[in-house]
Amino acid sequence: YFVVRFNPSFKRISQEEMRSFSSFSSIVLAANIIQYVAYRADYWLISIYYDHATVGIYSQASKFAQLLWIIPGILAGLIIPALKNENQKMSEGVLLSLCRLSFYIHIIISLIVIASSLAIYLFFLPGIYFDGFVSLLIMIPGYLLFTTAIILAAYFSANRLLRVNLIVSALCCIIILLLDLLLIPVFSYKGAAIANLVAYSVTTAYIIYRLKQYLNVSFKDFFSIRRSDINLFSGEVLITDNKKA
Repeated sequence: YFVVRFNPSFKRISQEEMRSFSSFSSIVLAANIIQYVAYRADYWLISIYYDHATVGIYSQASKFAQLLWIIPGILAGLIIPALKNENQKMSEGVLLSLCRLSFYIHIIISLIVIASSLAIYLFFLPGIYFDGFVSLLIMIPGYLLFTTAIILAAYFSANRLLRVNLIVSALCCIIILLLDLLLIPVFSYKGAAIANLVAYSVTTAYIIYRLKQYLNVSFKDFFSIRRSDINLFSGEVLITDNKKA
């Protein structure tokens, strides 16, 4: 029915388009694989040096911390098409406002996660799991900072600067692997938490540094809240910026 109704046709893809697609997809695939290794390396190394119970304790703490990445991940998916929309393109000012608001909102969310996880540790999980609470407290500042990196990665993706995201993923992976190898044998899952804290903090600082090469911004622009940021909730910033353009 659909073949008769819509009569679809196939367009021949040129060699240039195929090369562009292959290059684009290969960089995205490489970045995703590298980032996956960065996310999983601590689990693998803890399982090598310790028992499955230790892996479970760290895994639970890590899952609590990863709750901070849910909203930035959704925002990143919305930002990419907004930055590529020629009719009403998201401005650089709106992007920075999103980064600032997201960061301070996630400070509050971090406190909620800590309080909620403490209650779950105390009342719902076996007593042995409470040892992971210290690891959660260690790693959560790094996860908090990385919420900004997730949003900024969307900017590079939208502007086809995928090699920047690849370098960011590689940097994160290398730092985590090196610190995991040094710290996990000595400090167990607390060592993995320290590795996460350092890796995600350094990676966030690096992606901000790279963005400064493309936008006229300073480091404090990402964290210094402004009164105009509140207008983002009403949509006034987006409309005003596009009218100026």
